[in-house]
Amino acid sequence: MFVVPDINAGGASLAYAAVNPAIGLGTFLAQYLFRKPLREAGTREFAIGGTWSEPTVDAVERKPGEGLPALLDAPASAPSASSAPAALAAPQ
Repeated sequence: MFVVPDINAGGASLAYAAVNPAIGLGTFLAQYLFRKPLREAGTREFAIGGTWSEPTVDAVERKPGEGLPALLDAPASAPSASSAPAALAAPQ
C-alpha cells in the first residue's frame, strides 16, 4: 500500500494574493515547482499481510532518488470501494 500526501495550497495562495499579490504569487509558484519533489519525499510504502483479525504492516524502504511508480504520479483522487480490485475489497 502506498500513502501519498496531497499537497495543495491553491486556495490559500489565492487568499494571500488578495491581501498581498507578491506573497500570493510566490506561494503559488513555490507550490507549483515543489509539489512533485515534496510528494515523492512524503510518500511511504507499506507491505500488508496476515489475517483480518491479526494483520501485519511493515514499512518498505525506498532507495534514495527512486521516483514514484507511474500509477502514483497521476493527480491524487479519493478511491472508492467500487474501484478497488476484488482481492482488495473488504469482506462482506
